[in-house]
Amino acid sequence: MPRISVIIPIYNTEEYIYECLESLRKQTFTDFEAIIVNDGSTDRSLNIIQNFITMDARFQCITIVNSGQLLARKTGIELSKGEYITFLDGDDFVSKEWLDTLLVNIEREKSDISIIGYNLYFDNGNKYIRMSNPKLSFTSAGDEILEEWISAKHFEGFLNDKMFKKNLFSHIIWPKNIRYLEDIALLNQIIVKAKKITYCGYNLYQYRQRENSIVHSTFNSAEFKSLVYIEDMIVMSKGNYYLENLAYSRYAKISLSIFGQMDRNSIKEHSEIVADVLDKIHHMKSIGKIQMRNSIEEIILTGMLVTKRVYILSRIENQLIKIKHYMKKR
Repeated sequence: MPRISVIIPIYNTEEYIYECLESLRKQTFTDFEAIIVNDGSTDRSLNIIQNFITMDARFQCITIVNSGQLLARKTGIELSKGEYITFLDGDDFVSKEWLDTLLVNIEREKSDISIIGYNLYFDNGNKYIRMSNPKLSFTSAGDEILEEWISAKHFEGFLNDKMFKKNLFSHIIWPKNIRYLEDIALLNQIIVKAKKITYCGYNLYQYRQRENSIVHSTFNSAEFKSLVYIEDMIVMSKGNYYLENLAYSRYAKISLSIFGQMDRNSIKEHSEIVADVLDKIHHMKSIGKIQMRNSIEEIILTGMLVTKRVYILSRIENQLIKIKHYMKKR
C-alpha cells in the first residue's frame, strides 16, 4: 500500500504533461502512487501519458468522459489506496522535495493537513514569482484554523499546495456543474474537520501561468452562483466578529475578481446580478464588515460602490495587477 496518493486530473495539456509527470517521478520520497485521470482529452495528452506509465509502475491512468476537474479529482480519490492525498495539475510541476516536505510536516506535527508554498511560473522568459515566504512556518489548531482559512493570509483556496489525511474526504458533498471556486467548495467542508494544520512556506509547487492567466479573459455567469461558497464562509464565521470581517472581505475580493473578467456586454447582460452583488457589498461595508488589506482594492471597491462604473474600474485594477506582476518578474 503506498503512503501517498497523488491525483492528477488531465485535460489537453500535451505541451506540459511530460514535465509534470517527470517532476513527480524524480521525488526524493518514492512510496507513492500517481493516479492520472484523463478527463476526455482530445489532444496528444493520453498518448504521452501511456508512453510514460510504461516506465514506472507507480503511475496509472484512467480515462473518463469530460466532466470537469472536480469530478476527475473525485474519481482519483475513489481509486486511491494511500493514507494521504495530494493533487498535481497536468500543466504544473514540483520540486523534488515536494512530497517529502509535505509528509514530514504532517507526521511530525500530527496534523490533518500539511501546506507548502508555491511559485507562479511564466513560460515566457522562464520567470518565477515567489508567492510565499520560505522562512515562515507554523502550526494552527482550533479556531486558528478557521482564521487562516477565511483570511487567506498565508495560504489560498486551492487544493494543490496541500496534503490531506484521506479520511477528511469521507462524506464530502461534491458540487456538480461548477467550474469556479470548486476548490473552495471542497475545502469549506474539509477545513472544519481538521483539528490541526501545518504550514511551511518552502516554494515547492510551481503553478504555471499560461498567457493571460493573471487576468482571465473569459467570463461565465455561473461564477456569480459560486459566490455561495464564500457566503458559506460567512455562515461559518457567525458569532465571531473578527472572522465575520474576514469572510465579508473575502466576498468583496472575489466579487472584484469576477467583475474583472467581464466585458461591457456581459456587464450589461447581467446588470441585475451585478447590481445585487454591489448592493450586498455596500451593506457589508456600511456596517463595517469589509476591511480590504490591499489599498488599491479598497479604492477600486469604493469607486464601484459610489459610481457603479464596474467596467472602467475593473479594467484599471486589471492593469495595476499586470504592472504589479510585471515588476515582480523583473
